[in-house]
Amino acid sequence: MASSSIFDCDMDALNQDIPNFDDPKAEDSCQTQDEDEGSVNVEKVLLETLSAEVKELLATIKNKDEWLKLRGHRDTLVCPLCPCRQFRDLKKQGKGRLLDHLLVHHSGKEVATATGKDFVASGSKQYMLIRALYDQQAQAQTKPTGLLRQSASLMRSWLEQCSVPGADRENLLDRKLVLCLTGEGPKYLGAEMVQDSGLYRTVGYVWYDRDFARIFFGEMIRANGKAKAIATNLIHHFLSTGCQVVFLLPRKATTVYLKLMEDIMASPVVTAWKEKLVAQCLEQREWVHLSMDATVRMAMRIKGQANYRETKEQRAQYLVGDSEAKRRILTIRGRTGGVLVMNPVLSEASEHIKDLLFAEVPGSVRLQVEFVASDQPSAALYDHLKLVCPSLRAVYLDEVHLCIVWNLAFWRKSSPGQKVLRRVQAKFNRVDMDTPVEHWGSLYTGHEEVVYSAAEEDMRNLIMSGGMSPQRAASVLNHLEDEKPWYCRLDYIRALAAIAAAFPQEMARKTYVLGRSVGHILWCAAAPEKVSWLFNALIVRRSLPKTWMTLLPSGTTSNESLHAELNRWWRNSPEQFPTTLELHLRVGHLGKLLAHNSALYSPTLRQVPHDQVLALAVRGVSFGEQGWRSWCEAGVRAEVPMFSEREELGARLAEQPKAAKTQDFFKVMKKPAAASSKKKPAAASVEVTKVKVAKVQIKKVRRTAFSLKRIAL
Repeated sequence: MASSSIFDCDMDALNQDIPNFDDPKAEDSCQTQDEDEGSVNVEKVLLETLSAEVKELLATIKNKDEWLKLRGHRDTLVCPLCPCRQFRDLKKQGKGRLLDHLLVHHSGKEVATATGKDFVASGSKQYMLIRALYDQQAQAQTKPTGLLRQSASLMRSWLEQCSVPGADRENLLDRKLVLCLTGEGPKYLGAEMVQDSGLYRTVGYVWYDRDFARIFFGEMIRANGKAKAIATNLIHHFLSTGCQVVFLLPRKATTVYLKLMEDIMASPVVTAWKEKLVAQCLEQREWVHLSMDATVRMAMRIKGQANYRETKEQRAQYLVGDSEAKRRILTIRGRTGGVLVMNPVLSEASEHIKDLLFAEVPGSVRLQVEFVASDQPSAALYDHLKLVCPSLRAVYLDEVHLCIVWNLAFWRKSSPGQKVLRRVQAKFNRVDMDTPVEHWGSLYTGHEEVVYSAAEEDMRNLIMSGGMSPQRAASVLNHLEDEKPWYCRLDYIRALAAIAAAFPQEMARKTYVLGRSVGHILWCAAAPEKVSWLFNALIVRRSLPKTWMTLLPSGTTSNESLHAELNRWWRNSPEQFPTTLELHLRVGHLGKLLAHNSALYSPTLRQVPHDQVLALAVRGVSFGEQGWRSWCEAGVRAEVPMFSEREELGARLAEQPKAAKTQDFFKVMKKPAAASSKKKPAAASVEVTKVKVAKVQIKKVRRTAFSLKRIAL
């Protein structure tokens, strides 16, 4: 048997694994292996690609046969790497000047270059085009090559549409070109032609034409005004049309696209279209019945102003004071859900609502209003609304608001008592056409004195005490007659007393209304004024045509649905500037009107979801050539006062201390970690802290769920 040794091995295989350090390629491969995978120097790859392209062109010119193919029979040649630079008299001195141009302006010499701009003679605009081409080709999983030639060819084809004076004799063209957003994608066009043509508008350094405005408007409405979503949708659109430079679109979505949104929303076309939608609703008597309500969640994310839950001293530290802070978003909808108002307001005070209606709603619409549903009716609200709505006849209380308070007391979960209460409140939506409207008396305006009879007062006291016998309570609740309305106040108060007696445990549950119990809330709901406002709903429904009952909302439930939709639109949005929020609300308001009128007044054979209805309705909004030209001739530079206010507030916030800049919504309070003798790296400490905080939150949620389970049992 042959003896084996440690030196008995395949030397050929071993030599393959050992790199040759005399070979420069092997040295580069060793350096590549030592590089960190997390750091990618894409700029270096781009420089190498541009350098190789320049060297290849130099070799082509120095080769006689290749030079003849490149030149052909012409005596004038455009530099292949420049958009318009020409060289004449190629037979004598033109070739030498072209070589000098390449060596001097395209970094053809063997010199160390700092940036990729050294390879571009025409300026930074062509270099930005090169970067856009590189990124798009890299994302398409293709090797970027010939970037200088491609960029020069693209710019040459764009500039054929316009004349750029001196472009054939000069190298630098930056000052003579502007970025234009067109229906075919972003392009660089001649500045003089764009300014004098009357077909382009500008916001900052970006110009856009009629076709791009139409595309942008559709994406803006579908994205509900979210700038980053608009940017993504625009990339998808232009990729589908075959655009080669989608990365040439503006990168600062929160600045450029906000300006575009404000300019387009203030355009005569969009303004006239919105007025047309409101007038169409006016013809259908949409605004005879209104429902109004306000939400606070979106207004809690406004920059520069404090949270309404903070103390007066804390609110005084913020830049926007209490007298200017808009802490509510008021929504007003018509009888079939058409949105009339969606604006931020200071509060739900009647004078603020009156001022908003007077400023935002046309007089013809206000003249049509006769009935208003609100969750906070009062004599002051009626008087203020009467000033701006001369035809107003009644304001009534939302019958569903009481059910919402009960639902929130049980963490948005259904309970047996809540189901019965919904049946009781639903009787305010029933209409008995056989009973004359005079049966319920006259409409309550808040100025009349309402006095309960002795029987009504005794029945109301049973709500607080829960003294109705279980047998009588069961009898009352079993004979509610859900299909009929309430005919007298005593029957309604008796039903509330029966609920209080049948569900005593639920009556003790605390609510968010000043910590009052559910039983106390029911007792307050049975007050003479509250019941009078509620019974106005019966008179209002009996006064309206029967054919309207199907689409007529129950109180302010349509507003609550709209508020939930608003919260879904911007659920993950950070803090917003006041003007940005107002702009988003304008876009959302227009989108809701478009979808409402399209679905209601142009019905389809099948049920179509809201998003699809909106996508089809947006196609009907077009910018006519004559209207667009007249708008551009009136002033090509867009006026964006809302964005100017945003920049001014941002500058003022930057000068304020940190406590007055923003709000801490998610502040985690935890005990400080014990001191350790061993010092850990900073990154490791951060990771450990994250894990500990997550464990603490999980334990807290489990403990809370267990305690709630014990309470339920």
